[in-house]
Amino acid sequence: MIHTAIYQLPFDQFAVARPLFANADYEEPFLDSVFDGLMPGQIFTDDPHHPTAALMCRTYDYFVAGDATSLLRQFIKDAPSEASVFQDFYGYVALNEAWQDALIEDHGFTKIPRHNYIYPSTIPPTIDPSQIPEGGAIVEIDGPLAERIDRELNETIGVFWSGYPNFVRQGFGVALLIGQEIISVAFTCSVSHTMSNIGIATAESHRRRGYAVLVAKAYFAESLRRGLMPTWDCDEWNTGSVMTARHLRLKPRTPFTELGLGPYPRQGLTLSTGVWDSATGEGGMIVWRKK
Repeated sequence: MIHTAIYQLPFDQFAVARPLFANADYEEPFLDSVFDGLMPGQIFTDDPHHPTAALMCRTYDYFVAGDATSLLRQFIKDAPSEASVFQDFYGYVALNEAWQDALIEDHGFTKIPRHNYIYPSTIPPTIDPSQIPEGGAIVEIDGPLAERIDRELNETIGVFWSGYPNFVRQGFGVALLIGQEIISVAFTCSVSHTMSNIGIATAESHRRRGYAVLVAKAYFAESLRRGLMPTWDCDEWNTGSVMTARHLRLKPRTPFTELGLGPYPRQGLTLSTGVWDSATGEGGMIVWRKK
């Protein structure tokens, strides 16, 4: 079948694209969070009812699945500014090699190999109170503290969650404080109805003291209490995170590759203007056609 349009689905029709993402064995909390309606996202497909290819645009990473030769490839290559999603691009994750090769050919992306882990048990980890430094306390991360973490530790809670109110509603996390000083934190980057994904950060002056392991254990306990299996991923080059995963005895899963433009800070996409037209169809679906 030759597809002549791209369809931006309203939320109540996201389910038609879910089978294309169903076999992913990495980043499930990021994917499922959008389908579950827990985190914001947009989904574009090459067919409104029986898609063969799909693009999910959400905070942090964008995901592509299905047929890499579909019209969707041209839509992604053009990155129309009128779609109001490509401006926020950070990286792509392709769910098959064909899409990965296509994205690299079309955009010149750099491959960023990533490790993928899962907590190996339904039993919460044991936390040794003696590991908490004198004067320290492990506290829940609320909205104001999340803002401080982003500002003082250069983290991205607000980016992941499209703002702090959504993090407070759907996410959770813990922080090790000494007085008012933020020492180490563990927080949800994304959450679905079954899994959570953890982000961990430690103030530079307090690293190599086991604090990341401490807050991660506290986070894992809270995640399991909520019925959510914890997952974690990190860049292959990040030896500190790899060692933390080993100390936590996390189970390695299928590694994957993120695609981005250049080293940190990442570059944005080159957007097109006036190349694609859109019209609102039945049920709020937006139909995109190339001029």
